[in-house]
Amino acid sequence: MIGALTYPLTEFLQDEPAYSLPLEPPGIIGREYIPGKRHSLFTSNTQLGGEMPWHDGDMYIANEAKYFSKYTQKRKAENDKKTAEYFKNEEEAPNALKFLSAVRLTVFANNLTRINTAWKLQPMWYPAVKDQDWKLVEELTKAALAANDITQAEYDGIKAAAAAHHIPVTL
Repeated sequence: MIGALTYPLTEFLQDEPAYSLPLEPPGIIGREYIPGKRHSLFTSNTQLGGEMPWHDGDMYIANEAKYFSKYTQKRKAENDKKTAEYFKNEEEAPNALKFLSAVRLTVFANNLTRINTAWKLQPMWYPAVKDQDWKLVEELTKAALAANDITQAEYDGIKAAAAAHHIPVTL
């Protein structure tokens, strides 16, 4: 975790290949660094103090925005790939694809974490949009609002995106 970003170590190492846990003392399996407060190193049964200040740690924290940008770009690319799997080409369902993009970009501000974790019905919603099963889209959207999986503002945004892209739903 770097600041507020939970960044998988494998992805962090792509950005910072020189990063490693200290070799001494042996057995270090993790670290926690909070500038000006603590630098803890962990073994399977011990907690030790690390150098203060930890200059590399300060640099990593200063780069949080860069890591966040890369992380969200990767998640966006994964999401775009999933969307492309639903729609073989834009001609197949142009309004549906534009509606889906509008919901992702404007309603959820392209916050993929919010889309993927907060909205429990989303895995059923995308295929319903793909199949242009507008009755099911309508039911799932209303159910998401009733279950507080989406906010009223998000619901209203979905409604506006549907109207803007001529999607025949009554929300």
